[in-house]
Amino acid sequence: MLLTIRDLKHYTIHAVDGDLGRVHEFYFDDQQWRVRHIVVTTGGWWPRHRVLIPTACVVGIAQGRGEVRVTLTRDQVATSPSIDTERPVSRQHEGELYWHYGFTGIPLPIGLPCGADPHLRRTREVVGYVVHREHERVGDVDDFLVDGASWRICCMVVVLAGRCFEKKVLVLPRSILAISWEARSVHVDVSWAVLRNAPRYDPGRPIAADLEAQLHDYYTRVLALPHGPDLEASLESGPGARRAAA
Repeated sequence: MLLTIRDLKHYTIHAVDGDLGRVHEFYFDDQQWRVRHIVVTTGGWWPRHRVLIPTACVVGIAQGRGEVRVTLTRDQVATSPSIDTERPVSRQHEGELYWHYGFTGIPLPIGLPCGADPHLRRTREVVGYVVHREHERVGDVDDFLVDGASWRICCMVVVLAGRCFEKKVLVLPRSILAISWEARSVHVDVSWAVLRNAPRYDPGRPIAADLEAQLHDYYTRVLALPHGPDLEASLESGPGARRAAA
């Protein structure tokens, strides 16, 4: 089941003894491309406005009810380590959080540096970053598609830059080279011309079960084409180009 981060932000977090609050945003790992934590806005039942819950605690997502179910109790969340969710999460705090929630197979992070994990990103921050291929601006980050069972990020949604039209397309994690905090940008290995001819993503339509397979087929075909000034012409004339541009 593929879901968008934007849609999940409206979901309720349901503990074993009642609601905890609503999803505010997520922390994801930009190396493994998995969502690791949910930032939850508490519903007024606890003085701390926001708390952090590992996705490892999630036991199911009820899409029809807009609900994320977790194995935790309100008391477990209330006594969890206090973490400032507006700041980068340190490795030590993350380890303490896992330990508190009963993941005893993960040792306490004794001796680890207290600095923030450079690969742990906030979804609210990355959405809006400019997407570049080398010196070419290709668009802006709009959203992410995530597998609701594994919390694996399957695609990044990109709104293509200018050129008299707006089109949303999906970029696979394999094409994302780096994310820069300082420059507020994402660097990819696919050009504007390649993305211009990629299958259009419409957030208002149901997500196809074979979406990832379609994208892998398209990008594999495109990478086999000769790159250069005539790339877009090659794409338009290549097999399946009309379907890809639709």
